[in-house]
Amino acid sequence: RNFDRFAAVAAFHAADESRSGLLEPSEQLEALSTLDLAEFHHLPEPDEKDFTLERFLLRVSKYQEDRLLFLRKFYCFTVAEYETLRCHFNRSDKEGNGTLRRYELARLVETLFPHQSHMPEFRPILVKLLKEANADKSPATDLMALLAVTRKIKDESDIYHCSVYQKTLQSEFQLSGGG
Repeated sequence: RNFDRFAAVAAFHAADESRSGLLEPSEQLEALSTLDLAEFHHLPEPDEKDFTLERFLLRVSKYQEDRLLFLRKFYCFTVAEYETLRCHFNRSDKEGNGTLRRYELARLVETLFPHQSHMPEFRPILVKLLKEANADKSPATDLMALLAVTRKIKDESDIYHCSVYQKTLQSEFQLSGGG
């Protein structure tokens, strides 16, 4: 928490070009951008023209809380990643009813993960995860289910790549005479 505070104080001072100890709205946005919190920035109220360091730190704390809640709710996807997935979902939703049919979901997963979709060793993992997405036997999947499946695929992909890397290291170690 001290590191977060130090980073916020540094961002405040870096954005305070006039050295007045107050940030104008554009300077607030600049400071929040350096902290990767600009996406949670709301337009300031009319009486919030200038922010003192104390008010800025309170705002940063609120935005960090908002970001944590967002990440928890949307399977650890950032706002930008969420928006990208939402756009893909909406483009794939041919009926426009906010759901994807099984074949639409499978096609979208293949679009989002082309490399994994065509790897024979990863294909069974994708099939399993797609079955889990439709475990309730419903004919359609909503955006939240897509987010869950996408997170699981990313996690499984990371696990797979780590295991490949581990095997490579082990074989290199054995070849070098270390084992």
